[in-house]
Amino acid sequence: MIEDWEEEERDVEELREVLSAVSEFLDKLPELIKKVIDALYSRDLGEKMGESVSTFYKKLKEAGMPEDMVNQMTREFFERSMVIDRVIREIAGALKREISEESEFEEEE
Repeated sequence: MIEDWEEEERDVEELREVLSAVSEFLDKLPELIKKVIDALYSRDLGEKMGESVSTFYKKLKEAGMPEDMVNQMTREFFERSMVIDRVIREIAGALKREISEESEFEEEE
């Protein structure tokens, strides 16, 4: 009986620790999401994408591929990058709106 009670007490304490850790994470989550959104909308991201496309182009040229093929593949690489970028920005925008609405709701309470 005492052993069962001690085991239950340990389980309860372990659950408290887990819930505390989850609570701390949830408290920090809006700030983490804000940092991700800020990073996605930064000028650095555009510069990095430009560097990526430029490097892709240079590597194809260095490999001796024909100019028309290099141009076509680089254009496709850029277009795919833009699609991914657009999707990420849409997700970031939705998260930003969600956080903003949540903040407004909390202020009203």
